[in-house]
Amino acid sequence: MNYAYFRPEDRRLFRAVDLPAAFPNTSWPPDPDDNALSLHGLVRVIPTPIPTTTPGSCVAQGAPALDEEAGIWRQTWIERPMSPEELAAEFDAARRTVIADISADRDALLRLGAPYGGKRVQVDERARADLAGLALAAVLAQTDPAAWSDGYSTGWITMDNTRIPLPTPAEGSALAAAVGAWYAAVIQAARNAKDAALAVVLDPLDPAISRAALDASRTGAAWPPSS
Repeated sequence: MNYAYFRPEDRRLFRAVDLPAAFPNTSWPPDPDDNALSLHGLVRVIPTPIPTTTPGSCVAQGAPALDEEAGIWRQTWIERPMSPEELAAEFDAARRTVIADISADRDALLRLGAPYGGKRVQVDERARADLAGLALAAVLAQTDPAAWSDGYSTGWITMDNTRIPLPTPAEGSALAAAVGAWYAAVIQAARNAKDAALAVVLDPLDPAISRAALDASRTGAAWPPSS
């Protein structure tokens, strides 16, 4: 919570929304000027960047400090150890972020398509249904060659709008199997990475180690080759 105003007399901090209740006889604009503030003994607090904290610590706004040379009051920050509840809440939020990032990594990889024969084959829901039809046609063609129609033998259309020729059912079956296996490997790698993230336990005595293990569950994901 950032406070924009300070009363040195009693060292009280105020937000803009606090002013109407604290001084009900004054009509406060959204950004009062220094003259209006001075009538109530208030000064403007100049914001300063929130400092970087060490793992397991957080910062809270402290009492403003007077910069005598500049004649202004500057925001200060106080670092303190997190409570067990704060540590747990922060770690749970970090875990959710890591899991969401793993999902994003998975989706980005799937959008690239499965590598096959120097090309990329689409693996969205419709494409997977088409691949299932290809695999079925290849099986049926073992007893009924007519099942392997020109629609398949002409070639599978890849993501760059070129074809991978499939003159025989065996080649169609190989494509469907390879692309399906790649898709399954991506899904399983994402699930394994998420399970690893869920398995990390917060060590309140060394939260940095726990956070590193959490991050490693994403960076160490065993994705299949993308090319």
